[in-house]
Amino acid sequence: MFDNILLISVISTACLCFLIILIKQWDWLPLILLPVLWYIPRQTVPGGVLEHYVLLRWLTVLLIPVIIAVQFLKMAIKGSTIKLTNIIVPLTLYLGISLYSTMINGADILPSFGSIILYTRYPLLFIALVNMDLKEKVIGKFILLFLLLIILQIPECTLRYLLGGVYGDHISWSLGPWGQFDLGIYAMYTLCLSVANGVVKGFKIMHLIFIGFLFILALLGEIKAFLLASPIVVIITIYFSLRQKKAKGRLLAVVLPLLSVVILYYAIHVWGYVHRESSDMLAVYFEKVTQIFKNPTIFFHTEEVDATSSRIFGSAYIWGYLRRDWKMILFGAGPGSLLAGNFLGNPGKIFDVVPYLNQLSVTLGETGVVGLVIYLWMLINIFRKIIFVNKTALSDKNHILSAALIGMWFFYTILGPIYDLVWRHDSPNFIFYVLIAYLYSSFVYKTNSPKNVPV
Repeated sequence: MFDNILLISVISTACLCFLIILIKQWDWLPLILLPVLWYIPRQTVPGGVLEHYVLLRWLTVLLIPVIIAVQFLKMAIKGSTIKLTNIIVPLTLYLGISLYSTMINGADILPSFGSIILYTRYPLLFIALVNMDLKEKVIGKFILLFLLLIILQIPECTLRYLLGGVYGDHISWSLGPWGQFDLGIYAMYTLCLSVANGVVKGFKIMHLIFIGFLFILALLGEIKAFLLASPIVVIITIYFSLRQKKAKGRLLAVVLPLLSVVILYYAIHVWGYVHRESSDMLAVYFEKVTQIFKNPTIFFHTEEVDATSSRIFGSAYIWGYLRRDWKMILFGAGPGSLLAGNFLGNPGKIFDVVPYLNQLSVTLGETGVVGLVIYLWMLINIFRKIIFVNKTALSDKNHILSAALIGMWFFYTILGPIYDLVWRHDSPNFIFYVLIAYLYSSFVYKTNSPKNVPV
């Protein structure tokens, strides 16, 4: 008991000091938070440096509400009007559906509240960031810091593989066990920024070398989602980086088939050689994906799915549970019903239905078809604004950033969620929403000339 009280006291004191620094340097909040969220939550998983400090894994659950409160308090003191953005309606509806699902399922309040916070904290932070009116200088430094952090992963992961034979989940010591998931998203975001910058300003040899290293990180970390999604994301990013319609047509006719062949060759020969002793799970996933074309109903029939493919076909398990009751189909089994229970000590009531789930299946399982559709509606509203910026940006640098964010959005919203829990991780969400908040506040709410953002 004393140890827990001491830990909470130390964490509370540290958060208070951190908050004081933030208030004094409020405009630089994204830069201050990025390295904190990059490293600390990932080190709290089993085997991590901070595994005994599980409270730190949910640091943002405590920190983000405080940041939002401080931002709105500062605005109230100044008499400023709060900009609710175009996500406020679906976000409010999602909160309402989640609470309704909690009530009709008789779910425990604490895990339900925890799950709701997990999926709404960054959209709520997005609203606060938009109202913060992020400055060009801050975002430029933010992007540079992000790129520096991902560059530091290249020698770390490469040396761990060459000197220690480490690969897969444990490839990055600084990101902790299982940190390769976040590493894959970072690599995807960086790929989008690099490709958009190369298309608009012209590719240089360093661009190509850097992109090559991103694929090496994915290879060593056995990050299958990066390899499988990268051709689609690259094509989308290039498409919105181009301004001429004829060039876009040539892109779809030539680049997409060529890139797909290169990735396929890489997957079969290079990836297969490096991971030949780990059963080459990429080959297993290729086989599972082909099953979709042969039999699309596999998403709804558990008898056709085995445990190794549950990450892709988890919806079959969830659908098998929800179809017992039409209310659960519409509103799910209740928020928190699929939490692992690491923080509260008890897993959700249907957590054991399937060993691994993707994001779409979890959201479907907890809040039903209605909750999933509303959450996607919120993300589509964000996409509409990115498209608006992409069409109206006058400077190359803002055109680069908007095109890169379109690629990021496709991975974050469509491709990533069919593989893992993309919408609830800390730093990937933080980076995504910070960059979008800048574009949103700079273009949607301001009528002056677009600013230049260093990328």
